[in-house]
Amino acid sequence: MKPTRILLLLAVAFALAACGFHLRKGVNLPADLGPLRVVSSDRYSGLAEALAQALARSGAIPAPDPVDVTAQPEDAESAIAPPADGTAQAAPQPARFATLNIRKVRWGSLPLSIDSRGRAQELSLRYAVEFDLLRADGSVLVPRQVVELARSYVTVPNNSIGTDSEQEILAKEMQRDMVSSIMRRIDAALQA
Repeated sequence: MKPTRILLLLAVAFALAACGFHLRKGVNLPADLGPLRVVSSDRYSGLAEALAQALARSGAIPAPDPVDVTAQPEDAESAIAPPADGTAQAAPQPARFATLNIRKVRWGSLPLSIDSRGRAQELSLRYAVEFDLLRADGSVLVPRQVVELARSYVTVPNNSIGTDSEQEILAKEMQRDMVSSIMRRIDAALQA
């Protein structure tokens, strides 16, 4: 029985190798990136915390405060204005750390199907995150981009006992998928 199991294991291993299966590698961050922090406007952002952990697992050197809470301006160019009295402002000092900025986070749900009484039977949960990655000197390493995810789920209008918990579980799974998607985007942008 033992030789049969060994042969079966070898056959499975060869089949996986023949089909091109391989484990996904982590993000290859540049060696000169230095300490990295994640900046979010949400103090309790689970996404920022999860991204900081994923980047640390990928070999990034975490900054002393790996997650920073800072209000993000809508557009950096429009936030800089000359002073009204005509005096020159001091040039902004570059950040000491490379920064992954989480610019915007949007959640929403949209009914996909409605019953005869106008109650939603199937909903689509949507999650969008806008981010960019900057070097410590302020140069753009990964340009600003948006990652969007959508998941559908069925609700029972007459019995809404499990609907809230189902939506919470789906939101946690989507956040985990969002971290993976952002990490893949960073890797793809760095490879290009």
